[in-house]
Order: sequence, then C-alpha cells, then structure tokens
Amino acid sequence: MNTETTSNELIDIPPFEGPEKKIEVDFLLSSENPKGLRVISIPDWEVLLKEINCTILSKISNESCDAYILSESSLFVFSEKVIIKTCGQITLLKCLPLLVEYGKKSMAVETRVSFSRRNLLFPDEQYYPHKSFDEEVRYLKQHFPSGDAYVFGPHNCDHHYMFVYHNEKLDLPKTKPSFEILMTGLNERVMRQFYRDDSFVSVEETTKRSRIQTLFNESTMIDAHAFEPLGFSLNSLDGTIYSTLHITPQPECSYVSFETNFVPEKYHELVEKVIDIFKPECFTILVVSDGVPFDSDSFSNFYSRGLANHNFVGTGNTLSWFSFRKLGTVSPTVSSTHLLNSNLLGWDEKILAGYRKFVESEEDFKQDPVEVEVQKVLK
Repeated sequence: MNTETTSNELIDIPPFEGPEKKIEVDFLLSSENPKGLRVISIPDWEVLLKEINCTILSKISNESCDAYILSESSLFVFSEKVIIKTCGQITLLKCLPLLVEYGKKSMAVETRVSFSRRNLLFPDEQYYPHKSFDEEVRYLKQHFPSGDAYVFGPHNCDHHYMFVYHNEKLDLPKTKPSFEILMTGLNERVMRQFYRDDSFVSVEETTKRSRIQTLFNESTMIDAHAFEPLGFSLNSLDGTIYSTLHITPQPECSYVSFETNFVPEKYHELVEKVIDIFKPECFTILVVSDGVPFDSDSFSNFYSRGLANHNFVGTGNTLSWFSFRKLGTVSPTVSSTHLLNSNLLGWDEKILAGYRKFVESEEDFKQDPVEVEVQKVLK
C-alpha cells in the first residue's frame, strides 16, 4: 500500500467551505471587573457555541488570553475583546446577541462590533442569515442599526465584506493592529501533509514537518489539532500576541488562513514566509496598521489584482486590502486599477460609481446583494 501520497479520491468527503466568517467585539471594561470577558466560564461559552452547532475541542491560556480550538475554527477571549472565527456552514451571527449579553454579564459595554468574511466558495450551501451579504447586513442592522456595510475588491474576483458598528455613546476605541492572509489554490503536495492517512505520526510532527512551526518563537504556546480524515487548525499565544491557522486541504476547495496581531518590522517578510510554506496560486491580505504596509507590486512572482485602503475615523489606523494571483495562472477578469474604497461614514456617489465598474451588466448590478444594500444606505 502506498502511504506516501494521499488524494481526495481515496477519501470520500464532500467539498468544504474553508473561508471563515469572523466576529470581533471590543468592550469597555468596568473598574469593578478588570478581568472583563475572561470571567465567562467554559460552560457559558459552550452554551453560546451550541447556538451555532459548534463545540470546543481544546484550550490554552496565558495571562492575556484564552484560546479555544473549535470544531470549526477558533475562539479567542481577552478581557476587553472576543474574536470568533467559524468555517463551514456555521451560522455565526446567531451567537452575537448572546455574546453582547455576556458583555453585560461581565459589566462591560460593547464599543465596537465587526463582522467580516471573504467571498465564499460555496455560497449556495449556507443557511440563514448567511445566504448573502445582503441578508447578513439585514440581520446585523436589527441589532446595530447605525452600523455600516462595505466591500473591498472587485465583485467578480476575490473580495472581502465587512460590517462595522461603533457605539456612538462612547469614544471610538483605537483599532488594534492585525494581519490576515487568506490563500486558495494551494500546492497539492503541501496539502497532503494535512490528511490523517497511514503516514500521519502526530500533530506535533505535522506542525514541524510542514514548517508551520517556523512561524513562531520557541517560547510560543501552540495548540494544534489534526482532524479526521483531513484538515488542520492551530492557535498560538505568546504574551499578548495571538495567531490562528486553519487548513482545508481538498484540491477542489483548498484554503488556508493565517491571522495574528503580531506587528512585524517588515510585513513583506512575513508574507513571503507564509506563502513559501503553503505555495498558493492566489492570496488576499488584510492589514490593520498605522499606514499602508507595502506596495501592491511587492511580490515579484504574483500579479496584483487590486488594493483598497480604509481609514478608521479618529483612530489613526488604516485597513489595507490586497489581492494577488500567481503569474502564469488563470488571468484575472478585473483590472487591478479598479479600486473600491469605503468609509464608516457611509457610501457616497463617487464610491458607488467605482463599484459599478466591477459589474459586467446592468441587470446583474440591479440584482447584486451588495448593490441592494448600498442603495438602502444612500436613501
């Protein structure tokens, strides 16, 4: 039996939606409870996750954070911030009302709520309220009417959706730095390392052999999980720094995401390190920092498909979105000069005009879920 290679032909498993949906909630703590959300018990988190048919697999903790690996992605709990990422068909937004209640239970008030995701691989397989961005926005508006919805990138290529609410009764919180790289079209030989076939030794060996371990310091606390029959998740903590990595290895839907709040001196080197490990055909980057971290032509072997920047009003930070495709692969359908920028004050006609460039026909434009929401905002 040949155990050196494993393919999806040997494992009868349907395609999986690797791209995650993410909720981030920032809280203002009470002086009476400086531990904030970290006082919430594991049973309480299990109740919240049960609302979205998700379970806790493992947990690591340090003085700054509790990090949970979930059956679908990750949960990070800081005293003043909660991050939940879920993949597959998880109906993530349904846990948001209870998460806000947990804030009240912790004597904390939400200052900022963010929901974001990239375009999904199998959007028709999602359940309410995630069948479209329009539906997600309607759901979020029920709870946060003053929140703003916007999109980065061309409609008919990789793009990113985001909804952001700020509590207008409080000062705007400073947006903390973060880095995300979302990769598709991964190298099949690399992805074979994340099948639990006869060559599987241990999750520690997989982390080392795949070179994932090189992304972290020796002192970093790592919690990794190899799923059966395939798939891989990892959380890490190093002081106040968190990282999370999720891998869907099937050839027809391969996807890898890496996220951290680590702020390197040179983002370019971090990106090069990650793409050298996973060898994607396409990747997008989202960075929140005090400036644009690199030029769109920074990666010589990749074609820049677009960039967009968004300034967080009053925080001094910028969210930068980049999209890249490996040279020699399928040509992009939208020019990289087509940029879509949004701001938290709402859409204006200039932005809307730019968005129309991404749509191929007037009929498609009228039916597009993002356009429907844009028109609502403009009214």
